[in-house]
Amino acid sequence: MSSTIYLDYNATTPLHPTVESAIKKGLSHFGNPSSLHHLGQSAQEDIESARESIAQFIGAKSPEHLFFTGSATESNNWVLKSAVSQALLEEKSPHIITSSIEHTSIISTCNQLEKEGVQVTYLPVDENGRINMEAYSKAITTSTSLVSIMAANNETGTIQPLSQLSDLAKFNGVRFHSDAVQYVGKVPLNVSDIGLDTLSLSAHKLYGPKGIGCLYCADETWLTPLLRGGSHERSLRAGTQNTLGIIGFSSAINWWKQNQEKEIAHMAKIKEHLIKKIKSLSTPVQIYSPKESLPNTLLVSFDNISGSAIMMSLDLEGICVSTGSACSTGSVEPSHVLLEMGLSTKEALSAVRLSWGHATTNSSIDQLINSLSQLLPRLSITSKKA
Repeated sequence: MSSTIYLDYNATTPLHPTVESAIKKGLSHFGNPSSLHHLGQSAQEDIESARESIAQFIGAKSPEHLFFTGSATESNNWVLKSAVSQALLEEKSPHIITSSIEHTSIISTCNQLEKEGVQVTYLPVDENGRINMEAYSKAITTSTSLVSIMAANNETGTIQPLSQLSDLAKFNGVRFHSDAVQYVGKVPLNVSDIGLDTLSLSAHKLYGPKGIGCLYCADETWLTPLLRGGSHERSLRAGTQNTLGIIGFSSAINWWKQNQEKEIAHMAKIKEHLIKKIKSLSTPVQIYSPKESLPNTLLVSFDNISGSAIMMSLDLEGICVSTGSACSTGSVEPSHVLLEMGLSTKEALSAVRLSWGHATTNSSIDQLINSLSQLLPRLSITSKKA
C-alpha cells in the first residue's frame, strides 16, 4: 500500500526504477546465453557486460574473477566446501575459522562440515560485535584452510576491520573470504586494496532483483563446483545463467556507482535524525549498534518490551521493521548474534532492527517516532503485567 513506511532494507531493498526498466528491456534477449545463434549471443553479451561492470565496481583486476550464482548463500557454501575439498586433495586436515555472529548460510554450513569431521573455530566478539583479535591471532596457523568473516553484520550494522583481518590471514598464507552482502551498497569497497581472496554479494540487498548473487575469486584454481553439468561460468557453476537477474544486478551496481556518495550521506543523515528522535521518547531505549556501524542500520530495544510485539504493532500501522529474533520451528528464538554479544535472552528478544535506504525520508522517521510514542507506553504496561 502507498502509505507503507519501509524500514527493513537489510532484509531486502525495493527494486530501483532504473533496474526495473533494465530488466524489462532485457526481456527481448530471451535466448539461452549458451546458444550460438544471435539471440543466444545477445544474452551472452548482456552477461559479460554485467560481469565487467560489477567486477570493475568492486575493484577486481579482471571480470574473469567474477562468477554468477543464485544467491550469496550459494556463494558462501561454494567457498567453504571448496576450501575443505582443496585441503583434502592436499592431504591436510581441513580447518576453517569464522566468527560466532556470521549469517546462517555460513554458520549452518560450518555446523554441517563439523559433523563431517572438519575442524571449525568460531571466533568470539566483544559487546559491539567486533572480532576478538587476540582469539583470531591464536586460532590461525599456516595449516588453516580458510578464514571467513562477514564485512558487516546484518542485525547490528557492526563493521569488521577487513584489512587487518585479511593481512593476518595473508601473513599465514591462508585464504580470506568475506560475506559482504550487507556492506556493499552502504560502504565503498575494493577487493584488491583489502586483499580479499573471495567475496560474496547479493543483488537484492542493493536495489536489484532477488535470486541472483555472485562470487568474486582472485584465483579460481582451487574452487570445486557445487553444481555439475554444463560448461557455464567457465565450467565452475553449471546451470543456465539467470540473464534477467544478471542484467538487473548490473543495473543496480551501475546506479549505485553513480550515486553512492550522495546515498551514503543521505543514509547517515537519516541515522543522525533517527537517533536524536528515538532518544527523545519517554520510554527508555538501549542502542546496540556501535557508533562506527553501517550508515543505514540501528538495533534498539525499549524497556525490555517484546520486539515481536513492537514489530506487529507497527505493522498494523503500515510500518515495516524487523526484530532481533527469528521464527524457528514455530517458536521465537533469540538472535545468536545478540547472545554472542553478551545480551541476555530477554534483551535479545526485545531488540528491534531499523534499516533504511534510498526512499527513506525524515518524515518517515517522524511517523515512526510518533507511532512508537503512542505504542510503547501501552506495550510497556502489558509487558510488566506478563
